Amino acid sequence: MNFMIKAILMDYAGVVSDTGSLFNELKPFMNISPEELKDIYNVAKLGKISNEEYMSHCSKEGWEWYFKQTKFHNGIQDFFRENKLPVYLVSNHISKLVQSQIDLLNVRDKFKDIFISDKLGLAKPDKKIFDTVLKKINLKPSEVVFIDDQKKNLTTPKEMGIPVIWVNNKTGFGTHGDVVPDAKIYDLSELNELI
Repeated sequence: MNFMIKAILMDYAGVVSDTGSLFNELKPFMNISPEELKDIYNVAKLGKISNEEYMSHCSKEGWEWYFKQTKFHNGIQDFFRENKLPVYLVSNHISKLVQSQIDLLNVRDKFKDIFISDKLGLAKPDKKIFDTVLKKINLKPSEVVFIDDQKKNLTTPKEMGIPVIWVNNKTGFGTHGDVVPDAKIYDLSELNELI
């Protein structure tokens, strides 16, 4: 399947980085339960509390451990090496965390722009985040492709006419959702043949 597109919109966690949700793994370092941290994350990812307030619920040692888990998703380096299209990061995340991880992976120069939910006050799958990004990059839905590891985040862009690719991480995380993606991959180097 080939798309005639002008740009790529790409999620971070589970797509660029192999590291997905680590709420349970951070448990020994937290002063609250993983469930409470996830609830606070859902507020923080919309910018309703500061990055520092969110991060205060886990010890410094916990965040050091968290950053050591940062690694590339399978094939993403090959994709970046061969890709010729502009790539925009569109992530539901805490800016301080994702910006630090981008620097750890040394991939900042791979993105034409970075859109993080806490700075926009909008999160996927809300249509407004996609409308905002498309307006800022001055492209139509049919001129981009969106790549995410969570099926629930693919439904809205697909309804908008954006081709969607699901990254199946084979962990069971991200499989919730009824959307039928335009393509499914595991190894990100496959994107070079699809796009």
